[in-house]
Amino acid sequence: MASTTSNSAVARTVLLCLVVITMTYLWHSFEFWHYINDDAFITFRYSRFLALGRGPYFNVGEHVEGYTNVLAMLITAGFIGTLGPELAPAATKMIGVLSGAGCVVLAHAMTAYLLAATRCNVRRAPLWGIVAAAIVAVSPAFVVNTTSGLETALFSALVTTGAFLGTRESVRGQWYGSGIAFGAAAWTRPEGIVLFTAFWCGQAAVRMIEHCFCAEQSDDRSVGALLRHRGTRALIANGAIVTGLFAALFGLRHLLYDGEWLPNTYYAKERSVTFWQARKYVERGMLPAVLGIGGVLVGCAGYLSRFTRILPWIPIAALTAMGCVMPFLSGTDWMLGARLVIPYLPVLAICVVGGWALLSEFVLRRYARIGLLVAIGVLPVLWQRQAGERKVFHDHTTLRARGYTTGHIALAEWLRDEAAHEGDTIALMDIGLVGYKCFDQSILDLTGLTDRFIARSAGGFLDKQYDPEYVLDQAPRFIVLILSARGTSYSPPPAGTEFAFWTEIEKRIYDHPDFQEHYLSPQPAVESAVASAASQFGATRIFEHGHPGLYYLLAVFERQDAL
Repeated sequence: MASTTSNSAVARTVLLCLVVITMTYLWHSFEFWHYINDDAFITFRYSRFLALGRGPYFNVGEHVEGYTNVLAMLITAGFIGTLGPELAPAATKMIGVLSGAGCVVLAHAMTAYLLAATRCNVRRAPLWGIVAAAIVAVSPAFVVNTTSGLETALFSALVTTGAFLGTRESVRGQWYGSGIAFGAAAWTRPEGIVLFTAFWCGQAAVRMIEHCFCAEQSDDRSVGALLRHRGTRALIANGAIVTGLFAALFGLRHLLYDGEWLPNTYYAKERSVTFWQARKYVERGMLPAVLGIGGVLVGCAGYLSRFTRILPWIPIAALTAMGCVMPFLSGTDWMLGARLVIPYLPVLAICVVGGWALLSEFVLRRYARIGLLVAIGVLPVLWQRQAGERKVFHDHTTLRARGYTTGHIALAEWLRDEAAHEGDTIALMDIGLVGYKCFDQSILDLTGLTDRFIARSAGGFLDKQYDPEYVLDQAPRFIVLILSARGTSYSPPPAGTEFAFWTEIEKRIYDHPDFQEHYLSPQPAVESAVASAASQFGATRIFEHGHPGLYYLLAVFERQDAL
């Protein structure tokens, strides 16, 4: 009776702690609620076109896949169809926040489950799960990616769900549907299939080891016995499900996008990446949340100390390792919070905390609760260690949110309500918000994300070496070029401030004789001190976007013979 009462008390304590941590995460996420990424609106425009019956396209008549998150696009299309285009972005952000909360809960549940399966102290296992959940909840890099409007948090939730269900399959030898979750992840981001492959291979290795070497297995070591095992059948079923869903995705792309097998963004964002760039990206994105490389090494020591118990951890360790390797294979990006690796923070937290728990059990033995108390005591330290990063993220996103209001949204509303006509072409780089709001205009993407010719031109992302005549021959009504200079946004620029174009292709477009002849305004706009300083470029209108450490101006050039 005393043991039952004690277990009930532990369960209530764990539940209370999990509720507190989840609420902390929600408060943390709503600190960044103001933030949404312009790139998210690229997908939103595809969704809006689909909801309007125009098909999953960015421009009418142009069958180009300028997004990679099919499932997120379909979900957003449903929101637009039911809630309307104004509320859909907020609903998509809410999906991100709820997905993040799911990751917090799954980090707890999976850590506790694996520790119990590893024969760690059953009563302490859920408390170690609380540590893993808290690591996810207090990470500013993870949280900022839940409100960006992108698919990052949804992808993380699907991968973590697949790993949790797959772990249960490995331990119990029966099917729980992990292939469905991983298949949905593959529809959410292309690397989902790679992550599943790593996890599946880990499961297959565990199944083979158990079949060949574990004493509790039957004496029948034949291939037939291996194939008849429920765990093997679950592996085969998951492989078939994910392969089928991935093949369906390829077939759908081939059908909808002029026979293409890969998204257009694959070609647009193709770039070389150095080992050191990728390493720094992974280190900055993942390691602060787990006490850096030291925390990881302590976790590894835990697995080495309990080497005979690590079988259940192999699949999730393989998944985590592959997630950390991905930037070395596919490159990095510029966005806050290392969005290409942060989806794997929950599984990294599970692996690291699991190692901490095993090391505690091995070193402290009967006093292992001391190790648990130390780990719990580390959580406030983790919050404080990441306070600087949290402030940088908050200040950055607050300024950018204001910038989207005064820059991209103001530009889009001016074009939509005053300047542009239905069917006009607008050429620019930041195509998200402008494209979403100006849905009756054609958008020419100077970066190539939604343009097949530019995407396949020589050069890396934002450095495509195509002829400016490709843009100018289409005679867009408006061309928006980005001007920037070092300084403080929304403050008068010092005397002598020199503005330059954001990219080389923008400068080459501006310098082209056809542009000089047709797009320079004889009476450039001078609405503000910053616009006045840049007015020598001859723009029709200039909108300022707040950006840390920069003046970032959206200079609009209107074709003069179209007036």
